[in-house]
Amino acid sequence: CPVWGDRRGAVLFRRCLLSRGLRRFGAARQHDTCVLWTDAAEDLSGDEVDHESRGVAEGAAGVAHREAVCYPPTGIVPLYLLEGGRAPWTIMPDGTRFQPTSATMVEVWRVKIERPLGGDWSAERLSEVAVKGFAIDCSTEGEPEFCVIFWPDVVAQGVSVGDQLEVRLGGLRGPTEALTFFYEFASFLKFDLDAAFVAEAASQRAMLGESTLWGPPTLAPCGTKAQQTSGKEFHSQRSGLRGHGGNNNEANATKQPMRIEMLSHTSKSIVTNNVDFKLTVRIEAAAAVATELWVMRFGEEEECVANGVQVQRLQDSVYIVRAKLPMARSRYEIRFRVSEEEDPTDFQLHPFRFFIATGEQCQTLLSSLEDPLRKLFGLARVSTQAQRYGVYILAPALHRMLIGTSYFLVYVDHAVALARAREEAQRIAEGRPSLDGGAGALRMAPSGSMSIGRQRQQLAPPTSGPATTTLFSHRLLPAGGRGRSVGSVPAELVEIQESLRGLIEHRTQDSSGEVHLDLMASSGERLRQLRRRDDFPCFHEALVTFQDLEVSKKLYLYLRVPKVHVGDFVAELMCEWQICRPEHFPIGF
Repeated sequence: CPVWGDRRGAVLFRRCLLSRGLRRFGAARQHDTCVLWTDAAEDLSGDEVDHESRGVAEGAAGVAHREAVCYPPTGIVPLYLLEGGRAPWTIMPDGTRFQPTSATMVEVWRVKIERPLGGDWSAERLSEVAVKGFAIDCSTEGEPEFCVIFWPDVVAQGVSVGDQLEVRLGGLRGPTEALTFFYEFASFLKFDLDAAFVAEAASQRAMLGESTLWGPPTLAPCGTKAQQTSGKEFHSQRSGLRGHGGNNNEANATKQPMRIEMLSHTSKSIVTNNVDFKLTVRIEAAAAVATELWVMRFGEEEECVANGVQVQRLQDSVYIVRAKLPMARSRYEIRFRVSEEEDPTDFQLHPFRFFIATGEQCQTLLSSLEDPLRKLFGLARVSTQAQRYGVYILAPALHRMLIGTSYFLVYVDHAVALARAREEAQRIAEGRPSLDGGAGALRMAPSGSMSIGRQRQQLAPPTSGPATTTLFSHRLLPAGGRGRSVGSVPAELVEIQESLRGLIEHRTQDSSGEVHLDLMASSGERLRQLRRRDDFPCFHEALVTFQDLEVSKKLYLYLRVPKVHVGDFVAELMCEWQICRPEHFPIGF
């Protein structure tokens, strides 16, 4: 096996954090930059630490001596640490007592551990588990201990909750020839996540399973062409949309309205006594669809209801529209704005609309649109970018997010998301305007500054292979080389980045996974990343607990494709919520 098994430092962070000599460490994060400080190599005075002397002192003081540090840790192990078999396993024996030989090897078995009450525990080997990869890293970088790296084939063996493994590291030179470790896999959040997942599935099935939503298509009457207006007049702050400059009324007047087919309703005039209203339509030619809910006053006055309507895309160009009607005995209009593939950020008002009237028996949620509860009213603000990236927000569905524990569930069509990201990367590489450069796009420029909708040169994607970093090779250092200014990046900045590269590049690694969903607060901190389910890989989920400190903050869900957007680091806004305290809300609010 190779002696320098970790040439690119893929597990260097792990080795530092799991060092036997580690006593204190600090961590900080700003956007996608993580900084870790440890005292494993030197104490607070700056003097080098003698690990062997420290071990002797600990033994004299009665501190338990650890023969090796393992990851995953021995004993009961959270199943999610296996990362579906992608995460490497490591064993770091005490380098002052053990050394590897040419015969060093790792063997893994599935076992059954017997725990008799008051008796000795025993393990019965059931079957051997194949080891896909094996390496030994003897570099002194970071820690004096050598590190054994291997990948048990837990996927082929179908390792799940309750399974137990025995790992034997043999062929060592030291007090014993072999070290043996036992693992039992459990899921501490799995039952809570599965319960929330099943409950949300039942809720979606009840909503989407209504036969009235899936009637035969009926062509919607579009009215006159003069009703079309420029997308520039649309409220861009609501969904992260961008209208192009210039007046497009003359061009729009010559176009035929986009074809809309009604599926759930055969008439555009509807009467309801339910505050929760939903309908389905098919719009095949649209790149994305946005909706607005307007309340109609007497004397032809009208007012837009913020967060009153939500639209998301299903398969086959079908859109489900959900509305929250705030007041009884009122008249509403649901209006559509559509964009075309040629310019998916330019939304044009479609002449067709639904007319909805609420009866006397309908619940009143707001006394008026000036009600103090209006800021917490309505449905989650889903960006139109979610439609283009194949994202469907399942939970939470409401705009308000109460403090406590909330369940997040998002469906992602990974093929669509990756294809859209590659298309955008290609456009930027060719110098063409970006189609995702709206207010919903949060972009990290190569210089490290935050900008909105800026276009940057797209560089080549990172090479495949073991985990490494593209921070300097693709994201920070521009093409051109040392001492040369490129574009708006001065030569001095290039010099600084080159100097830092030799110091920190080997201690930096990129995150894994192709599609990331991050929850971020309006104050800028990243709260949690939604984890992809192993059994249903199209779903990403998380249980997040919010405290009183987060009250009145906005919560954003961003989508990132880091392996595609390596030069211009892009985070696309998918959804927005408002965190608040529990209050006495009306029924159905």
